[in-house]
Amino acid sequence: MLFSQKILKRLIRRLFILIRISYFKFISDFHLKSKPKINAPTLMLGTGQVFIDDSATIGFINGPKFWNSYVHLEARQISSKIIIGKNTILSNNVLLIAEKKTIKIGDNVKIGHNVQIYDSDFHSKNISERLKGNQGKQFSVELKKNCWIGCNCIILKGVTIGENAIIGAGNIIRKNVPDNSLII
Repeated sequence: MLFSQKILKRLIRRLFILIRISYFKFISDFHLKSKPKINAPTLMLGTGQVFIDDSATIGFINGPKFWNSYVHLEARQISSKIIIGKNTILSNNVLLIAEKKTIKIGDNVKIGHNVQIYDSDFHSKNISERLKGNQGKQFSVELKKNCWIGCNCIILKGVTIGENAIIGAGNIIRKNVPDNSLII
């Protein structure tokens, strides 16, 4: 392959990346006041608030799921908040949905690809309540500083993950995790 063809391929790829990121920014419900490093398409929806520290990073250009997914941050209700701390990294295809409460991610947290974090059941477990449209229970979620969440994990409502905790790939977390714990 000629040198000029390699350069042309890189330029076209970079242009495609910028177009994807810009498109998702355009279709989002709101835009951030901060300037985190956004390397992947990121969709931000809802009427709540999303706060991301300037030093945070969202996505990896050459990481898994870059070309066929996006990061989804949704603060659905006015009372909903998503807070992402300093030097925190969210990999590709991360999904955070705050229905009515808060998802707070502390400083220096690393989150692998395909991680899902929810503050709600999104529906009642009771059939008659569910048929009435009852949304079920909502409880805030907190990931304290320096924790690491492996790829393909699901973190459910009401969970607090302690400082320096490591959650291995593929876990479903429905109970609190103490500081300095390893869950595999």
